[in-house]
Amino acid sequence: MKILFLSSLYPSKEYPLNGNFIKEHASAIKNAGEEVVVLALNVSYWENVFRKRIEKFTDEYGIETHIIHIQSRFYKWIYINPFFLYSVLQKYFHETIYPSFNPDIIHSNILYPCAIIGDKLSVKYNKTHIITEHWSKVDKYMGTNLLSFQGRRSYRNAKFITVVSKFLKNNISKYLPDSSKIKIIPNVVDINIFSFSPKKSDNDKVIFSCIAKWNHPKQPMLFVNALEQISKIISKKIELHFVGDGSQLIEIKKLNLSYKIHFYGDIPKLHVAEILHKSDFFLHASLIETFSIVVAEALSTGTPVIASNVGALPELVNEANGILVENTVQEWEKAINSAMKISFNHLAISEAGKNKFSKESIGKQFSELYKSI
Repeated sequence: MKILFLSSLYPSKEYPLNGNFIKEHASAIKNAGEEVVVLALNVSYWENVFRKRIEKFTDEYGIETHIIHIQSRFYKWIYINPFFLYSVLQKYFHETIYPSFNPDIIHSNILYPCAIIGDKLSVKYNKTHIITEHWSKVDKYMGTNLLSFQGRRSYRNAKFITVVSKFLKNNISKYLPDSSKIKIIPNVVDINIFSFSPKKSDNDKVIFSCIAKWNHPKQPMLFVNALEQISKIISKKIELHFVGDGSQLIEIKKLNLSYKIHFYGDIPKLHVAEILHKSDFFLHASLIETFSIVVAEALSTGTPVIASNVGALPELVNEANGILVENTVQEWEKAINSAMKISFNHLAISEAGKNKFSKESIGKQFSELYKSI
């Protein structure tokens, strides 16, 4: 089948990490034998009034990719105008893509603005519309946006809506008269990179790692403070490896702690995997998660996870692969102490993750969904 894959969050030369999880879905679909063309829209700040530029290329997966960059000092006003965004995208699609690529299905990612644009496009060209939802702010949009009726209509009109977790399915089902058309298809983990590697036990040291964009709703101070308490009472040395950047690291870097923290910033996936392979445990503290690709990646390497008992995290973490914890320093301290006493089966953790999150598994699920239409 021919799939037009729409997104307003997608990696580009300027923003290579922007929505990479959506690109991995596109890659999985292509890997399953479907013909995919990506059309993405990126609205961002520019010091002048307005400019539009096009980035067109074939990516490393062989996917033809078109990114429309709209840049303006008034970018926020442009972003909240779905009528203008639709007119830009529809015109480009009609003139540049449609003459040589007539899609069977329009597949949109994230309700606003992309699924609303995709809904309008599917009506105009009489195409089946599928939405994949990743967004944690659906409730806020539905409750406060004056044009939220467009979002509700897009959900209703879509043939199927896929979500990355049961948590997200429950969250958006209240906006649909028929929740049976919501299907759960997780995010993709590159299991060639995030693969199993035996843990080398060190009787003198325990290594923890954590990966995120360190802004709200992440809560790293919970495990930073918990490890400080633990480091004072155990004989082993503790190391904590922080991957990623964000405003929350400013305060953490100022702390005078009794254990060592290593900060890496944003680094390539291969380096991330190396850190996970050397880690005894992966830590993830947050107030909300609709999935958490970093937790899935850690599990795929066979690394046990200690994570907040919120959102979709209970769907990923269980007693066989880690511990769920309530968000207080005391509970984090208790959970980390408990985890260090458990003998986890690292190979079994990795195999379970590989079977669930591999590109082959995810691509097959999307392909079967397309064929069911």
